[in-house]
Amino acid sequence: MSVVSGYKCRPNQKVYRPITPKHNALGATQKTQPLLCKIEHKNLQIKLETPVKTAVSKHASLVVWFGIQFIKQEGKQYYSLKNSKVMQCVTLL
Repeated sequence: MSVVSGYKCRPNQKVYRPITPKHNALGATQKTQPLLCKIEHKNLQIKLETPVKTAVSKHASLVVWFGIQFIKQEGKQYYSLKNSKVMQCVTLL
């Protein structure tokens, strides 16, 4: 989950600046246990936690991302497979 501020144009500086800089580009990650690819997994639940502890500004949005990473197990260790990652924005709150 990430927090992204709205931006406002500052014509005198010829740039866009975040309206709420303290709530811009913050993120938090929750991970599941590795899941076996050969079977269908139903009713997966992940508790989302916001990256900020105070109320999020009305000028910022919460963005929820869903990512998949393929891994290989060797013994009790897991190793990431190169070029086997996918991420998708699933909602904007």
